[in-house]
Amino acid sequence: MKTYKNVLFVIVFSFFVLAFFIWQTRRNIANNAASNEAFQQLNNQLQNINDFNAQLASTESSSLNYILTGDEYYAEKFRDDSTGLMNSITTMSSTYTGHPEQVANIETLKNMVMEKLQLNAAIINMPRGQALVQGQVPSIEKKRVTNKINLQLSKISRYNEILFENNINRFDAASRNYYLTTLIICLVTFLIVYFMLTRISEQIRRRKRAEFEAQVNESKYKELINQSGVILFTSNVSGEFTFVSNYAKKVTGYDSDELIGKSFLMLIDKEWKSTVINFYQHMIENRLSESSIKFPIVTKEGENKWMDQQAVLLMENGVPTGFQCITKDVTEIYLLDEERTKRNQERKESHLLLQSILDNCPQIIFIKDNKGRYVQVNNQFVEVLNLNPNHIIGCTDEMLFGDEIAGKFLRFEKKIFEAQKAVEVKQDILYRDEVRKYSFVIFPLFDPEGKILGLSGIGTDITENVNNHKKLIEAVKKAEHAEKLKESFLANMSHEIRTPLNAIIGFGTQMMKTDMTEKQRGFLQNINSASEHLLVLINDILDISKIEEGKLSLEHIDFDFKEVIQESIAVLSHKAEEKGLVLETHTDERINRFLKGDPHRLKQILLNLLGNSIKFTEKGSVQVNCQLAEDRPGQQLVRLEVIDTGVGIEKEYLANLFDKFSQEDRSVTRKYGGTGLGMSITKYLVELKGGTIDVESEKNVGTRITIVFPLEKTEVTSIANPEYISPDINKLSNCRILVVDDVEMNRLVASAVLSEYGVVITEAENGADAIQKLRESTFDMVLMDLQMPVMDGLNATRIIRNELKLQLPVIALTASAMRRDNEKCFEAGMNDYVTKPFNEEDLITVIQKHLVDLPIA
Repeated sequence: MKTYKNVLFVIVFSFFVLAFFIWQTRRNIANNAASNEAFQQLNNQLQNINDFNAQLASTESSSLNYILTGDEYYAEKFRDDSTGLMNSITTMSSTYTGHPEQVANIETLKNMVMEKLQLNAAIINMPRGQALVQGQVPSIEKKRVTNKINLQLSKISRYNEILFENNINRFDAASRNYYLTTLIICLVTFLIVYFMLTRISEQIRRRKRAEFEAQVNESKYKELINQSGVILFTSNVSGEFTFVSNYAKKVTGYDSDELIGKSFLMLIDKEWKSTVINFYQHMIENRLSESSIKFPIVTKEGENKWMDQQAVLLMENGVPTGFQCITKDVTEIYLLDEERTKRNQERKESHLLLQSILDNCPQIIFIKDNKGRYVQVNNQFVEVLNLNPNHIIGCTDEMLFGDEIAGKFLRFEKKIFEAQKAVEVKQDILYRDEVRKYSFVIFPLFDPEGKILGLSGIGTDITENVNNHKKLIEAVKKAEHAEKLKESFLANMSHEIRTPLNAIIGFGTQMMKTDMTEKQRGFLQNINSASEHLLVLINDILDISKIEEGKLSLEHIDFDFKEVIQESIAVLSHKAEEKGLVLETHTDERINRFLKGDPHRLKQILLNLLGNSIKFTEKGSVQVNCQLAEDRPGQQLVRLEVIDTGVGIEKEYLANLFDKFSQEDRSVTRKYGGTGLGMSITKYLVELKGGTIDVESEKNVGTRITIVFPLEKTEVTSIANPEYISPDINKLSNCRILVVDDVEMNRLVASAVLSEYGVVITEAENGADAIQKLRESTFDMVLMDLQMPVMDGLNATRIIRNELKLQLPVIALTASAMRRDNEKCFEAGMNDYVTKPFNEEDLITVIQKHLVDLPIA
C-alpha cells in the first residue's frame, strides 16, 4: 500500500509536477513570445529609424542636387522624399502604441522635420542664384533644426534602449525563476527535467532561427546599400575605414577589404588632403552632427574623380567616435558644372567684348528679344536718346518712348517678323537741342535653326549726308546751269564768230575770182589765211569742250588707210613747199589698205602732228612713217611717226606738252602762233582710239612723235568714194531758193555764190518772214539759219512741215558747229545742213544733191 501510496504519491506528485511544469512551460513560452515580439518590435523600430534617416538624407540630397544642377527632377524627387519621410514618421509612431511619452517624442520629431522640410522647400523655391548660395552655405536656422532633429532622434533612440532594457530585465527575471523551478523539478523527476530540457532545446532552436533570419535581413540591407549608387562607409576619428560598401570598388577600384583599416587620405588628391583634414577636424571641434564637402580623389588606376560627401559625426556619451558618410560620384556633374562655368565665363567675356565694340561704334545700336524688350544697347543709344542706362534693359519702346513712337516702331517690327528681312526707318531725333536725322536699319536675328530670336537695329546719323545731298543737288543744278550757260556761250561764240567769218571767207572767195593786182591778191590771200586760222581755233575750242563733256565720240566705219594718209599729207604739202621743206612719206606694205575705224579723227590727228612739225621746222625735212607694230587676229596695231628737224622742245616742257593752252614759252606764241590746244586734243583722240602717244625731242635738233593705235581688220576690199557732182548749171538755173538769215552779210554771201549759177534768190530776215513768203510764193528750196530773232529756224521748219505741209528741201545754213544743234535740225524736219563759213563747193554739192528730183527749168 505504501509502495502503492508512494507510487501513487509519486504518480500524483509527478502529475502535479507535470502540471506545474506544463503551467510553467506555457508561462515561459508566453514570456519568450513576448520577448520575441519585443525584439521584433525593437527591430522594426530600429528599421523605422534607419528608414527615417535614409529618407531624411535623401531629401537633403535631392534638395542639394536641385540647388547645384537646377534639374526639376531633383525638385520632384525632393517632394516625393518629403512625403515618404512623413509616412516613415507615421509608421514609426504606430509602433509605440501604449507609450504616450514616445508618441509625444515622435510627434515633436515630426514637427522638427516639417520645419526642416519647409526650410529646404523655401531654398528650392528661391531664385537660382540665391538658392545656390543658401544651399551651399547652410543657414543657422537649418543647422539648428538639424541639431534638434538629431537630438530628438537620440532621445527616441534612448527611450528605445530603456524600453529594451526593461523588457530584457523582466524577461531575465522570469527566465531565472523558470530555470530555478526547472532545476527543482528536475531533482524531483527526470521526466519533468526531460520535458523542460526538450522545451528549452526547442526555444534555443527557435532563437537561432530568428538570429539566422536577422542575419539574412542584414545581408539584404547591405545588398541594398551596395546597389544604391553611393559609397556608404564608416571610419574612426583617425580617418581609418571601419566599414565600406561594395560600391566603392566601382568608384575607386579598391575592394572593401583593401580599404578596411586604411586611412581615407590614401584616396584624397594630394592638393586637397589638407582641406579634407580641416573639414573633419572642424566637425569634431565644433561637434557638427552633419556636414558636406566636395573633393577629388585618385582611383586605383590613377584617374581623378570628384566626390560629393555627406558626413555624419558619430558620438558616444558626447565623445566623437567616428564618421558615417554617404559619398556619391559627381564627376560628370562637376565637369558639366565646370564646363558650364567656363561657358558662362566665355559668354560673359564675349558679351563684354561685344559691348565694348558696340560702345565704340558711332552708330546707335540696340538688340531686342522677340517680345520687344531691349536686351542690349550701346553708349550712343543711351547718349543720343538721353536715357538712364540702368532703366533700359528689359524695357519696351512703350515704356521708354510712349505709345506714339512705340506704335510706329511696332508696325515696322511686324513687317520685319513677317518678311524676315531688314527694313529701313527714318527718324528725327532731338539731340543737344538740334534735330538730327537718323536712318535705322532694323533686321531680324535668327538662331542656327532659322528661328527668330529677336531683332537688332543700327541707327546712323545721316544729317550731314542729307545736308550734303541737298548741297550736292544744288551744286548739280548749278553745274548743269553752268554747263548750259557754257554750251550756250560756245554756241553763241561759234555763231557770232562764224557769222562774220562766213562773210569774210565768202567775199574773199568771190574776190579771188575777180581781176586784181598781185599786191591785192597777196593781201586777200593773207586775209583768207587769217580767216582759216581763226576757223581752226574755233574748231579746236569746240573739240576741247566736247572732250571735257565726254561727248566726243568716234565713228566705226570702213576706210582706205593709205588714202587717208595721202589726203592728210596733200592738205599740208603746199605749206611744206612754201617753207622749202622736204616732206617724206613711208608706209609699210604689210598694213592692210582697208581697215575699220574713224578716218576723220585719224586725219585730224595726223594734220595736228604734221601741221605742228611744219610750223616749227624752218629747214630740213618732215617725215611721216607708218609701220605695222603687230598683226593680231582681227586687228592690226599701227605705229605712226612724225619726225622733223625743227626747233625741238626743252625736256622740262615735255611733261606739260599735252596740257591745254600749253606752249614752251611766250616767244613761241609770238613767233609761231597757236593756242596750245592741238596736242591736248591729239592725245585725247589717240587714247580714245585705245592707243598711246610718245614724244622725244631735243632742242634745236628736232622732234619725234610716235603714236601706236589699233585698227580693226575688215573684209571690205574696196570703198566707193562719193563722186564729186559737178555743178549742173541747167539744174540750178532759175531754181528758186529762199535764203533765210537775220544777218545781211550772210544773205549777201549766199546770194553772191548762188547767183553765179543762175539761182533766183529771195531773202527773208527771220523764220516768221520766211513762213509768210512761203505762203505767198512757191520755192524749190529753203536755206535756213538756226538762230534768228522773232522766230528761229527750227520752229519755222516745224511749221513748214506740220502746218504748211510742204516737202521742199530745207537745208540748215548755220554758224553753229555743235553736234546737238545738228541733231535738232533733223528732228525738226530739215533735210541737211551746211556749217558756216561754208565752202562754195560743199554748198553747191548739198543743194544739187537735194534738187536731183526737181524738174529742169
